[in-house]
Amino acid sequence: MNYVIFCHQDELNWPFDQGKLLKERFDEIFDSARFNKALETISKLQKELQSDIRTLNAEKQTYKVLVSEVQDKEIKLKEQKKRLDTTKEKMNNIDKQLEPVKQKLEEVQKFHSEYKNIQTEEGKLKKIVLKYN
Repeated sequence: MNYVIFCHQDELNWPFDQGKLLKERFDEIFDSARFNKALETISKLQKELQSDIRTLNAEKQTYKVLVSEVQDKEIKLKEQKKRLDTTKEKMNNIDKQLEPVKQKLEEVQKFHSEYKNIQTEEGKLKKIVLKYN
């Protein structure tokens, strides 16, 4: 009630003569300066939060792409591991199939070696026989 002014009807339009004084008087009455500052602060915070939201949405999109790439690479890795296991299994089967062939090859090499030894001895015997004939 400090700022309420009672006036006679003749003086009803007294404050409208002085616009700046009227504004100051109403600002004092309604404490609009603090309200305007609070409103400016809220507006500023809202703009900052909007900016943060845009930044976070951009980061979210980036992370979605990265997650997708990681998932794709994990799937490819699993497929490659399966191929590797299949290839190892095939190699083991081939090794098992080669085992008899290796044994046969060793036998052939042993016979070949014995044959060479026999040929060498036969050559020596022929020289001896020719020497005595």
